[in-house]
Amino acid sequence: MPETISQRALRALYSWVLRLALPFSLYHLVWRGLRQREYFDRWSERFAFYRDPGLKECLWLHAVSVSEVNAAAPLLAALRKA
Repeated sequence: MPETISQRALRALYSWVLRLALPFSLYHLVWRGLRQREYFDRWSERFAFYRDPGLKECLWLHAVSVSEVNAAAPLLAALRKA
């Protein structure tokens, strides 16, 4: 389905707001890290950089709420059977 002009305009506006907000969010992260040194220990997780856990043939399922866990249970059961 092609995007309308208003959808493209909103996407462009959203992208520009993110670009303008990035320096402020980085400043906040650095400032908090300087006040609390242990904050830097897990700073990479805020940008989704993780060490390789070394697991082969592994599938990660991410569920945040109880309802998401309940909804993912049948999927997990089906994956275990396969």
